[in-house]
Amino acid sequence: MPETVFPEDRCSGVIPGWLYGSHPNVTEGVVTRTVCFTWNEDSCYWSREIQLKNCSDYFVYHLKPTPCSRAVYCTAAGTARFDPCVTHTVLDQPWRSTDCSHTECTGGQWMGDGELEVGWYRFNSSGGRMISETVFPEERCSGLITGWMNGPHPSVEEGEVTRTVCFTWREFTCYWRREIKVKNCCRYFVYQLKPTPISSAVYCTAPETATTEEAKLTATEPSTAPNEEPSLEEEDKWIEVIVAASGGMTDEEVREATRHKLQEMFGDPDPQLELVLCMSEIPEE
Repeated sequence: MPETVFPEDRCSGVIPGWLYGSHPNVTEGVVTRTVCFTWNEDSCYWSREIQLKNCSDYFVYHLKPTPCSRAVYCTAAGTARFDPCVTHTVLDQPWRSTDCSHTECTGGQWMGDGELEVGWYRFNSSGGRMISETVFPEERCSGLITGWMNGPHPSVEEGEVTRTVCFTWREFTCYWRREIKVKNCCRYFVYQLKPTPISSAVYCTAPETATTEEAKLTATEPSTAPNEEPSLEEEDKWIEVIVAASGGMTDEEVREATRHKLQEMFGDPDPQLELVLCMSEIPEE
C-alpha cells in the first residue's frame, strides 16, 4: 500500500485508500495501522484500522470492508515483486562465442551491443550459456572489442551480485568496463546488462558452457538397473528434481522429501548424494 496521500479518482476507484504510517520491519511482527480514505479535499475523511505483517519477501494485510462502496485499497506503483529468474530476455545468438573470430560466424558482419537496452538477459545458444570469465584478444565473439567478466559467477546462496565486465582493446585487457548484476537461478544464470561503452563491443560467451551446463542440468534416470552395482569408474550423475509444494514446507523438509525420493529411484537406503537446493517460485499460468 502507498504511504502517501492520493487525490480522489485514483486506483480505479472514486475514493483512494492509503496507509497512514510506515510498514513494519520483520522483527515488529503483526502491527496495527490506519488506512485513510481521501474524499472532498479531506485526506482522511474516513479511516479503517487494519493489521499488517512483514513476511520478509512481501507484506500481508488483514483488511476490512471499506467505509464506502466506491472506496478502494490502493497499491503503490513500483512495489510489485520482480524475479529476474522468471522475467528476462533470452539471447540465443551463437555468434557471441569466443570461438568466433572476426566475422566468420556472421557472414562478414561485425556485431555490437552498443544499443542493447538495460535489462535482465539469459544466454542460451550453442555459443555458450555464460559470459566468459577469461580474457580474450580483440576481434572475437563477432565484435571488434571483446567483453569478459572479471570475477567468478555466484553460487545460488550468494544471490544477486555485482560484477565487472572488462572490454579488451589493443594491449589493454580492461580498457573499458561496465558494472553488471548476475544471479544464479540454479539451472542458468541471468545478467542485468547495460549498453556497451562503444558500439563495436560485445558481451562474449564461453562455448564450453553450452555443453557442460546442458549435460549437468539435464534430468536423467539412473543408468543402471536397481540391482546392478554402478561402476566405480563411472562419473557422478547430475539429476534435476523439481519439487512442487502447495503448503509451507521448510528447506529441511524439502531436502528430506527429495532424499527419500532419490533413495527409491536408486534402490539404495543410503545413497551418496549431494543435494543442491534451489528455492524459486513457479509463475502462475
